[in-house]
Amino acid sequence: MANFVWTVKNKSGNTVVKEISAETIGESKAILEAEGYTDLHLQADEIVDFVFQKSDTKFTPSLFKKYLKRPRTILGAFLRSIIQGWFIYLIGISTTIINHQVNGKFPIPIIILMIGWPFFRTWISLPTLYYDKLNKAKDWHQWEKVLKIAHRLKLISKFNFVKFPPDVLKRVRAQALAGLGNLPLALEEYQQKDLKIPDWLYTQILI
Repeated sequence: MANFVWTVKNKSGNTVVKEISAETIGESKAILEAEGYTDLHLQADEIVDFVFQKSDTKFTPSLFKKYLKRPRTILGAFLRSIIQGWFIYLIGISTTIINHQVNGKFPIPIIILMIGWPFFRTWISLPTLYYDKLNKAKDWHQWEKVLKIAHRLKLISKFNFVKFPPDVLKRVRAQALAGLGNLPLALEEYQQKDLKIPDWLYTQILI
């Protein structure tokens, strides 16, 4: 049995997230249709579930709902960090005003914190932002672009707190190389014995 996460419309016409355990994608879809759900869109399957298992995180509907609300651009991530960090700016501005009135000086560390906070949060968001770009490039079979984005994700993971799974990057690179017609190099890039992955996942390389 595997877990499949779908976005669907219920009988009231509202979009909801449903997690179904089934043997196949088709079976999970049939279960949802039998329950009266419409406008079904698969959001995660056993491949995604495997990736989350590698990071000791369970892919759940609640987690996916948060994932749907993520910013899609660097500017969006920057603005969200400012909005979410309102308490930092409230305390920082209050402290700055009080300190200036009492001592006649501006607290430099607090000012640096307020300025640096959105840049720090945006930097942490980069892996997710580039992964979105990666998936979009894959959907359009822009394989050269996929290779460039995968390379950037690899570099970002070296210096970012959020580490992107190297197994996933290898699989993506192999898909791109295969898409460009270089199947031997794709198979060399994605060696099952080196990655220690299950048979079912290894067969997804060209799908």
